[in-house]
Amino acid sequence: MAPPEYTKSRVAHQRYRDYLNNREYHFKNNPRFTKNVDRLSSWLEFLLHPETHEYDREAFIPLSRTGGGQPTDYQWREVPEPVYLGSGQVGVPASESRFRSVLHEYVYSDFLDPILALSTQHVETGANILAKATAAVNNIYWAGETFTHELANFPSEWKGTASVEAQRFVARLEDVAGQLKLVVDALRNLLPKYGLVIKTARINLDEAVKGLVDKFEEKFHTRAEKEFSFDVLGFVVSVVAAAGVTYITGGLTFVIVEAAIADVWAGTLREAANNIFKQGDAEKNVAQIKGTLWKDLAASYFKAVDGILRDAKAGIDHLNTEMTELAGNFAKAIPSFDDSLPQVAEPPKQGG
Repeated sequence: MAPPEYTKSRVAHQRYRDYLNNREYHFKNNPRFTKNVDRLSSWLEFLLHPETHEYDREAFIPLSRTGGGQPTDYQWREVPEPVYLGSGQVGVPASESRFRSVLHEYVYSDFLDPILALSTQHVETGANILAKATAAVNNIYWAGETFTHELANFPSEWKGTASVEAQRFVARLEDVAGQLKLVVDALRNLLPKYGLVIKTARINLDEAVKGLVDKFEEKFHTRAEKEFSFDVLGFVVSVVAAAGVTYITGGLTFVIVEAAIADVWAGTLREAANNIFKQGDAEKNVAQIKGTLWKDLAASYFKAVDGILRDAKAGIDHLNTEMTELAGNFAKAIPSFDDSLPQVAEPPKQGG
């Protein structure tokens, strides 16, 4: 097996292909990950299977020799080329010596499983569940905006006790409708942020994958005995979660029909991302991949993706807290239907 090339990222092992092509994982139809996940897969196949080539591996080689020239103090050591062991006169080809993968502590899926946490959600394009929910909330808002004022025009020609009770009920209904309109106005601008947080974390994860592959390639081709380092430049999830987002309806001021949901959603995320990502505090080094040995680079990659996933969770938790507060504020704003409601004057009694 030749070392992977940037333009020839194809895995040969069937179980690796099955993993990448699993429809539930969405690696192949998620443009955010496809390119760099394919590159990483090729390198993992190469590094995890030294039996297929005579390049980088860990070999069980002697650190010293006895006075008689016999090798001693064997240890596992990372070597970048075929290994010949023996007394100096007779060599043992690498294919017959003890060797193992430079990433022998890991399996293929270890590197891609963390990405599954954010690869399966349909949130960036199409009429996904968040897009539909946001459109529904937006339609509730505009229905309230259009019709709530009609509650104030309750028929005034009604007379008697029934009229008083009806007016009290309508007054409360008008109050509830007004508070609900405030809540759904905030909610239609909150829901797109869930999609933005996932989008941001995906960008950061893809940068981490790219960084690992870049350092794999550099280490293999330079053969330098040095520490390789890569700063993962991404976006700060907490900034995204706290940013103001406006649901972009494209001039529509009433009900968004089903055919328009996908376009409105895509426009909202695109506009919000453009506004947020250009903020001075939105972009920074979110992680670092570094190491001298192959396994060091792998370990720093796992640390990087763990941090990115933790940041994503914190962003989702922040939005969940906002959602809970919205519900709580709505509940607090609505009075009980009792004597604390605004009182409507009783009609004068008729003489008799």
